[in-house]
Amino acid sequence: MSTYLIRLGFIFGVVTLLIATPLVWNGADAATKGDESEEEIDYKTLENPVPFTKASIGRGRVIFKRMCTECHGPDGKGQMDVIADASDLTIPKRYYSGSTVGEIYSSIRNGAGTNMPPFLDQLNNKEDDVW
Repeated sequence: MSTYLIRLGFIFGVVTLLIATPLVWNGADAATKGDESEEEIDYKTLENPVPFTKASIGRGRVIFKRMCTECHGPDGKGQMDVIADASDLTIPKRYYSGSTVGEIYSSIRNGAGTNMPPFLDQLNNKEDDVW
């Protein structure tokens, strides 16, 4: 069941959210407070501080539909007619900027390549919504 929820989180936006509990994670605080430069953060080793719950997955699904389907498609497989190199989110091994939880977080937060913009400032709950 846990694997199913993880894959569901990947497919529906690779974002999971914590709605009721505040984000408590020193690495995210350092990234947002400027204590470390972006180059010093090892995104590959970051872990998601947000638990997989029905609420967080549901919130991620809403954000995915609003922010991500234009390029990644409603099924997460990529809209080849819109953006030729949008990652197929259903195959993590083919992610262009890495497939660890931290690398996915970085791609959403900071952008990835030339076609995916950073989304941190476009999301209402900032860090929570990125996760």
